[in-house]
Amino acid sequence: MDQIPSTVVYFLLISVVIAGCTWFFQYMSIKRRHLQLLGKITKVPGLPIIGNALSLFGTTSEIFDLFVKYFFEYGPNFLLWFGNIPVVIIGKPEDLERTMQSQSCLSKGYFYEFTKLVVGEGLFSAPVHKWRKTRKIIQPTFNSKILNYFLPIFAETSGIFVNEILLRYVNRKDIDWFPLFSSVHLDTISQTAMGMNTDAQRRKTNFVDHLNTALRITFFRMTNVFLHPDIIFKFTRFSAEVNTAVKFMKKFTNERDLENRPDDLSFGDEPSKRKVFLEFLLELDHKGNKFTDQELIDEVMTFFVGGTDTSAVTSCFFLSMMGMHQDIQQRVFEEILEVIGPEKSADVEDLTKLQLLERCLKETLRIFPPAPFIAREVKDKEVKLTDYVLPVGTVLLFSIFYTHRCPDYWENPLKFDPDRFLPEVFSKKHPYSFIPFSGGLRNCVGIRYSYMNLKNLLSMILRKYKVYCDYKSIEEIELENCIVVKPIHGFKIHFEERR
Repeated sequence: MDQIPSTVVYFLLISVVIAGCTWFFQYMSIKRRHLQLLGKITKVPGLPIIGNALSLFGTTSEIFDLFVKYFFEYGPNFLLWFGNIPVVIIGKPEDLERTMQSQSCLSKGYFYEFTKLVVGEGLFSAPVHKWRKTRKIIQPTFNSKILNYFLPIFAETSGIFVNEILLRYVNRKDIDWFPLFSSVHLDTISQTAMGMNTDAQRRKTNFVDHLNTALRITFFRMTNVFLHPDIIFKFTRFSAEVNTAVKFMKKFTNERDLENRPDDLSFGDEPSKRKVFLEFLLELDHKGNKFTDQELIDEVMTFFVGGTDTSAVTSCFFLSMMGMHQDIQQRVFEEILEVIGPEKSADVEDLTKLQLLERCLKETLRIFPPAPFIAREVKDKEVKLTDYVLPVGTVLLFSIFYTHRCPDYWENPLKFDPDRFLPEVFSKKHPYSFIPFSGGLRNCVGIRYSYMNLKNLLSMILRKYKVYCDYKSIEEIELENCIVVKPIHGFKIHFEERR
């Protein structure tokens, strides 16, 4: 075999040295600038060059525990280094408001690049220029009038769950509830998003399993700096697993062919049949707000991913709280009977009147926010906070979990107390002390959809069943984060049919 010429070897060595020196001087320049501007911010001790990256190795539960430890040890705001990436964690409500309302903090940033394999560039992960255009177009599809069209779908899918699925598992303590609740929400999303009846509750679909695989691997990759480069990640088993999962999910959501869009759509102000999310997008497309096929697929996939896992965990955590607090559950049950009655389906006005149930739902979301932290990146210009300035290029991690559980903002934070959300009580709180659906300019577009769907399902369940929980306190529930927070040991609830 011919030897490689020595000049080539020297050239490669020199190139590596130059690249390494360039990276190092860039790193030192970035670090010097950030330390100069951030000044008094608390800093998590780390190693030279790699910062705190090595401490973030571990299982999803170990990483979550470490973040929570950091939150309460160094919070409300502090700085850590993820290799050469400065990450400022923000938990102070006043600073959450400043950053979430800032035009400079709209970019989802570096870490969300890894989510695009799963959800594409829908509203969740789109770059700012694309997000602005799409948000403006999509926002009107979540108005009250359109959401009212979805209520019969909510009632239909929830009815199957309450009258068929739960009935099979009455008094059973050996059930993994999360997949069952994911299935009812998958059915709801499928029908409201695409007009597609997946019947996921009655026949098993692997969508939820593949979604959980994709989210778990995505979060693991986010926190493992060595898996960030595509050239490394694609040679790991995780790459094959996530690609298999995403391929199945895309096939699932593409069953309704987006390429064959009719050219003669005729939409009136009062539709003669139920419209679904995709039809509203197609109507907007027909009126001149052009979407490519890929953009439509990305928005529908975002709707699926954003609405299935988060709604399922919130439902299960809510019922866990009801099972843990029987006196509150009884009051909610009595409210449901008084407002809706023992048999009829709830209408929009009924759901609005379920004030105690809504306060219990909000208190559940306070203690167990589905997305415990979300990221952004400072772009274009620096952002002034209470005590320091955020330089351009800083990655921000909004620690919603910390803010919702911090005793500085919530007295006795691990006590389940729905009266915290009485109007006269909550009005005294900083509005950014409770942000389960994010906040500010880039908050969740489907907040009202989620509340309506959850209130309908949960009221139907509690009207027919009494729920119990084997956890005796909130402190007992050990958590992990796979982008969506879940209990490590499952939801220990069981149901008894009311007589």
